[in-house]
Amino acid sequence: MGDIELPPPPASTGLLDHLRDTLATLLALANTRLELAGTELEDALARLGTVLMWSAAALCAGILTLLLIAVTVIIAFWDRNRLLAAIVVTVVMAALAVVAGYVARARMRGGGRLFAETIAEFRRDATAMRRH
Repeated sequence: MGDIELPPPPASTGLLDHLRDTLATLLALANTRLELAGTELEDALARLGTVLMWSAAALCAGILTLLLIAVTVIIAFWDRNRLLAAIVVTVVMAALAVVAGYVARARMRGGGRLFAETIAEFRRDATAMRRH
């Protein structure tokens, strides 16, 4: 028996190639969107860390304020100079507690929705796919 040469497979430009290209495009889109989601998650975690730090500062300043108020009341029955010093220190600590609380609150409200950019990109992708 002789060697039989098989004809080369026909160049396929049909449905399978189109499906393969579409799948590759969809995978690339999904990869990009997942990277964007990861970046947004990192940003949200960084913001959460800042909020927790300022909240801890507000809590510590508040506790110190209460402690100093108690010391002030005790000192109120002693000499006049001790009272003035205790009041000044208490007011300063109270102001620090208020400022830290406002900063934490502003940081918490300052951030947008989690994954807002990723959702917007998915919506743009869906709109673009409907047009084609």
